Amino acid sequence: MTSIQIVEHLGYEFSISPEQVRSTLEMLDAGLRAPVIARVRRERTGGLPEYAIRRLLQRREELTELDRRRGTILRALESDSAPVKPDEPTLERIRRSMDRFELEDLFLPHRRPWPTNSSRRCPRSNAPNALRSPNRTLSTSPITAPTQARPSRATARRPT
Repeated sequence: MTSIQIVEHLGYEFSISPEQVRSTLEMLDAGLRAPVIARVRRERTGGLPEYAIRRLLQRREELTELDRRRGTILRALESDSAPVKPDEPTLERIRRSMDRFELEDLFLPHRRPWPTNSSRRCPRSNAPNALRSPNRTLSTSPITAPTQARPSRATARRPT
């Protein structure tokens, strides 16, 4: 079932009535293909050609995905873990938004920040957590040379 907001927006985009959009989507959901709807059921679609019916189906999928994202954003904003609570006009603009870029731009100031290198470090020092394990001690002695010296080129050659 497609939401009323999506049906009305599709009607506005395709310049047909919401009732024609609803009946076209019902026929597509029932299993009819775009060529059959365009040729046989022309009166119920408002005379939409085949390519427009395909585009209508594709656009409905895009708007349904946008509706899912909107729900996720609203749940994140209404939860207690949101860093900044939006005001009511912003929430209303998010509910009415039918553009994914506008929706993400409205959510951007309220999004939880990405973890940075400084937030991944141990809070007591500047050393990364991997270096601050309880069983490891940090050595302050200089690095020592290996015990065996590298063989020189003259002695490392193969016998001929």
